[in-house]
Amino acid sequence: MQWSEIDWPALRALRERFLDPSVGDYWTSLSLLENYDLTFGERIAWKWDSVLNELKLRGWKPEPDWRVVDWGCGTGRATRSYFAAFGPTRYKLSDLSTRAVSFAESKVRDEFPQAKLAESGPYLLLLSHVLNEQSGESEAELLKTIESAEAIVWVEPGTREHSDRLIALRERLRDKFSIVAPCPHQGACAMPNAPKAWCHNFATVPKHVFHDSRWGTFSKELAIDLRSLPLSFLVLQRNAKVAPLPNRILGRPKRMKGSYKLVLCREGGIEMVQIRSKDARQQGLAKNPEFFKVLNLRN
Repeated sequence: MQWSEIDWPALRALRERFLDPSVGDYWTSLSLLENYDLTFGERIAWKWDSVLNELKLRGWKPEPDWRVVDWGCGTGRATRSYFAAFGPTRYKLSDLSTRAVSFAESKVRDEFPQAKLAESGPYLLLLSHVLNEQSGESEAELLKTIESAEAIVWVEPGTREHSDRLIALRERLRDKFSIVAPCPHQGACAMPNAPKAWCHNFATVPKHVFHDSRWGTFSKELAIDLRSLPLSFLVLQRNAKVAPLPNRILGRPKRMKGSYKLVLCREGGIEMVQIRSKDARQQGLAKNPEFFKVLNLRN
């Protein structure tokens, strides 16, 4: 499919249906899957790239005997991003829609022909933008799948609602799993005691997007700000050795006159701090807020 063939009304309608868990299978055609994968799917891949790059910077690696299970796979963007970051391996794609699974499998085969389908064995679970779609029954099934996994990489939109729900799941699961990211510690989350903050960051949008008329049309047709791509995420692993971090920057640093204001997550709680603009420039904050977060992790 070419960008000139995109059905914008169909994408607008699909976006509304995502918010209603009672809809069921909304992948009504191959064309709709292609429309989504070319647009929204690409933006989701940028989120996954951000999370997976951070895991690599932290020195995290999957175990060689793990297969990948992509639950609620949609067009398979999570699996394709994971394979691009860590290499192809055995995998399983799961979705309410058999049409979506078929589409995702064809995309994975085209991009990673070495990867092989596998129905059994220890697994790493990939979850991408699934919280809005859960009913009571499906959430119970999802929790069973989570609790049987060796590790979980979970990416959601960066809203306060999604942050709160991921934090609730973090608290429920932290006695069974080590917390790899984003948290700088293994203790109870302090976010519920900080009502003015929530756990989110921003993925880096490729620079070429801002000079591409196709993405300009996407922004206009769907009323989406291309400059902002917030995400919340959670990475868990059984019995992982996780080095504690001094802190983590939440959201984006706010530029003030002569300084920057930061929201930091620390083991002792959530803290607002200010740093001088001179220090921010030395750290790289002024040029690249996302990189400052990573630099902070490494120092």
